[in-house]
Amino acid sequence: MVPERGPQATVGSLLREGHGGRYVSVAIGFHHGDLGIAVLPEPAAGLVDARLGRADLPAQWLDLRDEDTRRRWDGPAKARVINGAYTPARDAAEHLAVASLADAFDVLSQVRQASPVRRLQVSAPSEAEAATGCTGVRSSRRCSRSAGALGGGRPTDRRRRFGACEPRPRTDSRGERREDS
Repeated sequence: MVPERGPQATVGSLLREGHGGRYVSVAIGFHHGDLGIAVLPEPAAGLVDARLGRADLPAQWLDLRDEDTRRRWDGPAKARVINGAYTPARDAAEHLAVASLADAFDVLSQVRQASPVRRLQVSAPSEAEAATGCTGVRSSRRCSRSAGALGGGRPTDRRRRFGACEPRPRTDSRGERREDS
């Protein structure tokens, strides 16, 4: 983001160029709100964020791959950049300029009012989870790494979609089931 240099290619447009239709570049923005560390004012009139905000919807997205939408929204644009170093005092200067909005992004998404991040509540593991090391947290089709490191567990067929696990049977060096644990 260097507004003084004028319109630039976005990382998303470069990735789309390299990956073709397998990649979709999505711009996610906020109209206004409380970020917890700063209050985000309404965007300046010349930003695409302000134009999206005219719809006055809680959240919205536009697919710029659709010809009609592309025609209505394409052209040079400036979008506000909200990052970890954002400060409201520099709001007018913190933007990304692109020569073509539709070439820079495939989809525009906007949440009207941002709110501070809230931590998820984490409960203590159940007795069964503590005994097996399986927390019910899965990556892909397996339980979490911590489960595997402790002898682990595997998702049961009937409960797979809920992430529940059951202990794996222990086997000896010949692959026969052991009853000792």
